[in-house]
Amino acid sequence: MKAVTILGTRPEFVKLSDFIPLMDDWVDHFIIHTGQHYDYKMDEIFFKELSIRQPDLNLNVGSHSHAKQTALMLEPIEKFILEKNPDCVISLGDTNSTLAAALVASKLQIPFVHLEAGCRSFTPIPEEINRVIADHVADVLIAPTKTCVGYLRREGIKEDKIFNVGDFVFDAVKRNVQLSDFSTIASELGLGIDNYVIVTIHRAEHTDDKIVLSNIFKALDRIAEKIDVVYPMHPRTKKSAEGFSLKLKKVKVVEPLGYLDMLALLGNAKLAITDSGGVQKEALALNTPCLITRTETEWVEGVNAKKNFLVGNSTEGIVKKAFEFLDDKRYLEGVRNVPFQFDTDVSKKTVEIIFKKFNSN
Repeated sequence: MKAVTILGTRPEFVKLSDFIPLMDDWVDHFIIHTGQHYDYKMDEIFFKELSIRQPDLNLNVGSHSHAKQTALMLEPIEKFILEKNPDCVISLGDTNSTLAAALVASKLQIPFVHLEAGCRSFTPIPEEINRVIADHVADVLIAPTKTCVGYLRREGIKEDKIFNVGDFVFDAVKRNVQLSDFSTIASELGLGIDNYVIVTIHRAEHTDDKIVLSNIFKALDRIAEKIDVVYPMHPRTKKSAEGFSLKLKKVKVVEPLGYLDMLALLGNAKLAITDSGGVQKEALALNTPCLITRTETEWVEGVNAKKNFLVGNSTEGIVKKAFEFLDDKRYLEGVRNVPFQFDTDVSKKTVEIIFKKFNSN
């Protein structure tokens, strides 16, 4: 059996760090890296840190508009797939890389496997468009939660295409947290356990709007008056902040971190503030309370469990909830003591489904 997995961004590398070696062991497996993340710290370093082999094809598409970036992926992906003639094409999530993989596979009538299927925010953001299209052309949909399965059923996806195996993030955190080293990065940044807040903000709806980004920056500076706030700034956010002449006055802004350093900081923080779906779930796995700077999330399980919190992107909304944690130790410990059931062996179960479905030997 032959399979092609297509990825292009940091979260995909992280989530599939357990899946990729298993696929390599089970089938004739090829990897296309689109290069959607083009910064070394956001990309190449993950291959070294997580012991993931180099891809068979790197497109190096870099940063462009959504349309141009996707267009630059389509032709070389099609050429590679025609050469290899795989039994299936696999991609995860909601990126432009996922959209390109789904479009090429469906046009060539090669079965498409969508990992992390059924996630919905019910907002007209690019990620929502990508994930809906990927789901509706997919032949196998690997859903991370019962909620996602429900959305797929509601949209008319055939039952025999849907498999609820759990969330890849929990596999990845379990595997990779053992490789992380808090002491080194903490020493570099002058931090101690539980005495800082870790931040990631990178979504376009936040970085492309001057007022919204300004409100978030104001919130972070106010929180930094009470506790150290560490912000490994995404290149997109840095570019927008410079273009809008916005500066953080009291926050420790650092360069993007490698995944293991980020995992170490997230696991030892008092609080996380993020707009990232991946960080939401990593915080959940590491039992770090997490404020989500949105009014909705695709990952409702953490919110329903009252371990993740939707706070919006206004200054007051972010500050109010952050201060609840910073001012009341009992509230903080209460959130940490809430139990949560984690998924296990997600990668192994997924590989078994793919192998059973497409192996004709």
